[in-house]
Amino acid sequence: MDKEIILIDSSIDGYKELDFSFLKEIEPYGGDRRINIAEYDIKREIEDLCAEINAIDIRSIPFDKWDYIMTFAVGLLEVACDFFISDHNNKNSLAHKMSNKNSELGRYFNDIHKKLDHSGQPLDYQGYKFGGGDHRSRTFGHDLIMFPLAIYMLCSGKFIDGYYEDGVFQFIVTHLNQYGNEYAALSFDEALIAYFTHMVADFFSAKSLPIPGFSLLTHFPNRDIRKFANDLYKDGLNLRNLALQGVPVAVAELLLWMYNSLRYRNSTYSKEAIKNKKEKLLLISHGIALSVNIGKVIITENPTSLNLVMIIRIVKLVWNLIKHELDTNNKAIEKVSLSTLKNQLETMDTLILLDESIYYTREIDRIIANIKAEFDRTNQIRNERLNDGYNQLDAMITELMELNR
Repeated sequence: MDKEIILIDSSIDGYKELDFSFLKEIEPYGGDRRINIAEYDIKREIEDLCAEINAIDIRSIPFDKWDYIMTFAVGLLEVACDFFISDHNNKNSLAHKMSNKNSELGRYFNDIHKKLDHSGQPLDYQGYKFGGGDHRSRTFGHDLIMFPLAIYMLCSGKFIDGYYEDGVFQFIVTHLNQYGNEYAALSFDEALIAYFTHMVADFFSAKSLPIPGFSLLTHFPNRDIRKFANDLYKDGLNLRNLALQGVPVAVAELLLWMYNSLRYRNSTYSKEAIKNKKEKLLLISHGIALSVNIGKVIITENPTSLNLVMIIRIVKLVWNLIKHELDTNNKAIEKVSLSTLKNQLETMDTLILLDESIYYTREIDRIIANIKAEFDRTNQIRNERLNDGYNQLDAMITELMELNR
């Protein structure tokens, strides 16, 4: 009896080499579809933030014993300079000798004043209310901030000013000097040269020039203020003495600048931190000198000994230090904000990696499940065919046994 023998299909035998080509079926991770992460280089952003954070230096330079030694030494030197250079009320000071016509230095300066010819100009009008050795403080023409008016007076050949009579301001405009002689009108070029010569000559005079803006006080509506301003000028508050008040300040500034620059020339601190340290040293030094200066003014009861340059410099230093502290606080806040942003980006990068891992794990699970389902179907077909083959063999064996009986 002819029977058809069915062979097992080797195409579904289930034996295959390892093949990972199925991974190509996984679509590349795209992240949250609402945000295209491909447009952002998070690692680069983190690196840029790290560089920006490291560039923000909020360190301050601490003080040590050498800072205190140097600062107090310079402060004492500044006090000495204030006594022997700037204080015109001290008979042994340079300022007093310059103002004293009986001293050798005072005579030398007064000779310069006389040699620079500036006579016959309307700036030196000394008529009613404007005469005397203190006339420069009572006129607009000797006030440097009134430069345009002084040039106009020289060009027009007339004296323009004013004074108070019984509390009422009286303007005065005259072409004649106190002797009745007419002033000569100058060209603009001649007026510039004459003005410059006049100011230089008066700077070397015993009384020197008033401080710029002083005429606003000597022409103030309040009589007490006018008198106070005139008394200050009479007692020695003038432009030359003000310039000499800057000498102690300049000496301290130079010495502490050299000390600070040499000490931190190879430092890793920022320029702002080094400058801030220098200004702190200067503030201490100037503070020592100003304290002694104020004490001297209180004891002598002479306000013209007060070092105005020192006060102005201290105010400027205090302002600079306050501004530096505010800037440092802002930098600290900025650094914290950038660090927070960096941490958020790092967290975001970690979450993206985690989400990407979850995505690929889920996709691989899906593909494995599909492969398993396909394998189960193939295995079922194979088992069915094997069973059919076994049934055929059993039938054939049974048939052979019957034939052999």
